[in-house]
Amino acid sequence: MYCVGVTTSRPTLLCVPIEVGRVDLALETAADARARGADLIEWRLDALLQDDPARLDAIPRLCRECPLPCIVTCRSVDEGGEFDGDASLLTEVAGRATDATYVDIEHARGIAFPGGTRTILSHHDFDGPPDSRLVLAMQVRGADVTKIAFKARSLRDNLEAFALLRHASGPMIALAMGEFGVMSRILAPKFGAMLTFARLGMGTAPGQPEIDDLLGLYRFRSIGPATRVYGIVGDPIGHSRSPRLHNAGFDDVGFDGVYVPMPIASSEDAEATYASLKGTILDLLGDTSLDFHGCSITLPFKEHIVRLGEAEGWDLDEHVRRIGAANTLVRDGTTIRLRNTDAEAACGALEDAMGEVTDRVVGIRGAGGAARAIAAALSSRGADVHVFNRHVERAQRLASDLGVHAHHDLEISNVRCDALVNCTPIGMSGGPAPDEVALPVSAPVIFDTVYNPIETPLLKAAREAGCTIVDGVTMFVRQAAAQFELWTGVPAPIERFDRLIRG
Repeated sequence: MYCVGVTTSRPTLLCVPIEVGRVDLALETAADARARGADLIEWRLDALLQDDPARLDAIPRLCRECPLPCIVTCRSVDEGGEFDGDASLLTEVAGRATDATYVDIEHARGIAFPGGTRTILSHHDFDGPPDSRLVLAMQVRGADVTKIAFKARSLRDNLEAFALLRHASGPMIALAMGEFGVMSRILAPKFGAMLTFARLGMGTAPGQPEIDDLLGLYRFRSIGPATRVYGIVGDPIGHSRSPRLHNAGFDDVGFDGVYVPMPIASSEDAEATYASLKGTILDLLGDTSLDFHGCSITLPFKEHIVRLGEAEGWDLDEHVRRIGAANTLVRDGTTIRLRNTDAEAACGALEDAMGEVTDRVVGIRGAGGAARAIAAALSSRGADVHVFNRHVERAQRLASDLGVHAHHDLEISNVRCDALVNCTPIGMSGGPAPDEVALPVSAPVIFDTVYNPIETPLLKAAREAGCTIVDGVTMFVRQAAAQFELWTGVPAPIERFDRLIRG
């Protein structure tokens, strides 16, 4: 067990780390950080002193002329930095930093705390969360602040960082590093962390968000103990615009919530992918201190979440049961609901372009969650739906479930369609084939559900061929607005959503 926690009303500070090369340039960067809203600067001296130990004389000036309170740090190679020299130099660093607000001392070095300067006792672990005995050993050393940073092996490791903060016996910094640990950095104020780090430029550790994103996109200053947590679950999710929309929407309507990235690892093994999703979602729901109230679900988990919902006895409406895919999880007290907002959003966008779809032939490439949702909605409206997929057996399963037609994707040109819809990630920024055209331009109406970029290679080709085009933004904004209303109970600012995506 960790130590019994203490409460603090102090706001979580925002610290920008700066690698020092030229002192004048470092001070200019610090001034920029202050202008952007930083509270604190961390001077990272490890590269400077590794190259030239005589540069110790830069420390007093950096501390005196820093426009904000500062931390002086010389991070070792063992703990993710660049300093590989003698430990005696680190003692000298602490001795020169008398004007610093804090000096960072690595626990593993065993260096005595400097007199007259507050200390941050730190530990960085690139294997995963630390043993509780190490945390206790650090806290009994009596530093002013304890810092624990560890590599997040999965999204679930963020909960370990939050537990450290909840049970800390004094001021603490607890961060999960890397792609899976971004949530711990954004939600630091919710759990009373002494500070979190945000980068201005390259950053000094994996997973540090940009300062402008932390303060603007995620509304860092508004996050508190009662803030509800939402997010986007998928793999990959780096391309997603959902955080921009939902956080702006929360701000517009005065809703105390924050929407964060929630990456979950997937693989070609369907059972392993399901297990990864199941373990993560159940842990998020089970951590009552997190206030996890819902998420968007994207590739490749839309069908897996329905399987989990059925196993757990959650509330699945008739549309989700028929489609077999959901893109929205809503938590209301002890009730967990799964809904699909893709279907109506896509049909509405398509009907705006071509009128009623009854008796119209619509081809869909893809057989995942979005394809299932759109195929189900179109067929329920009387459309003649044909699903094309490179793994034809997946298309056949979908066709059997929904009463539509299945084909190999090489047969797309053999079916005369009134509209073609791309439900694959082909053409998506950051996806597996961002420059490829997902479909032959062989129908009067071409609809690409990919929304980043707005004009995909497919839509560019369709526009040049004179087709009516429907971009993914139209569908994306409609489905996001429906999600927003499910979570907040109030109408979404849909016009702002559209402007945010289209720029």
